[in-house]
Amino acid sequence: MASHGLRQPPGRSWPALAQRTPERRPEAIRNAFVHLTKETLLKQIPKRLTYANVMSSLAVFLILGGGAAFAATKLAKNSVGTKQIKNNAVTAAKIKKNAVTTAKIKAGAITGAQIEGGAVSGSNIASNTVTGANINASSTPFTQAVARFHSSAQFGFGGSEPPIIPLGTYTQPAGQDDQILAGLTVSFSASCEEERDVEVFLLENPPAKLSELNIESVLGIALVENKGTGTFSKQTEFSSYPIGGLAGMNQVAPSASVTRSYGVLPLDGTCKSGSGVTVSNPQLDILGTK
Repeated sequence: MASHGLRQPPGRSWPALAQRTPERRPEAIRNAFVHLTKETLLKQIPKRLTYANVMSSLAVFLILGGGAAFAATKLAKNSVGTKQIKNNAVTAAKIKKNAVTTAKIKAGAITGAQIEGGAVSGSNIASNTVTGANINASSTPFTQAVARFHSSAQFGFGGSEPPIIPLGTYTQPAGQDDQILAGLTVSFSASCEEERDVEVFLLENPPAKLSELNIESVLGIALVENKGTGTFSKQTEFSSYPIGGLAGMNQVAPSASVTRSYGVLPLDGTCKSGSGVTVSNPQLDILGTK
């Protein structure tokens, strides 16, 4: 083997020296080896570097790098959820007009706290969409019907003791004022000649028998006088009984709830001659105001 000016050490072969790693070679040989390696690489680059090599490498870089950049800007379908969106990142200005419809709003998600004061007016509410069922009556100070008692009972005067016709039972809650509206229909047949009249009591907590009636149970009275002839019928209303100190048609709010029952008493029905006086369809409505 040629020595290239270097003498082979006795008992050693060049292959054995060449097999040493750079760290185990003598420093002079190691430095020469590194120098020759760098020079060899630098000389080989101009020989290997051609226009075709440069353009092909550049094309590969653009394809790989550009594809990664495109992939980074294009999101997969349904890949962005609420966890990927920062709080308050989506504002009203970033939402397309009319993009949010009722189908996209969760039931109960919008309460009074989410609605700006004065934002909803009558023109924004469809007709007949807000009914009594949608209103919390206890939170709204207005008068409303809290009880209705309507009867189809009928009684004809003619000698027997008049009955007490029951209407119903109602509990007035504490803190609520009540107003009572009541009426019934009075009819005279053609055979009942003038003068003809009817007197009916409206009772609170009526007794079971007329003989047990207490005058303080009388809430109101209905009086009808007719001087005409022929068949006559009229719906008449009860008015507060004219004697002071009785229950009355208006009842102030009690400090504790009070339960009351109601009925009517057809007290008297007369004709100057003949007969044919009846009362029917008594009804009572209670209006409550909190």
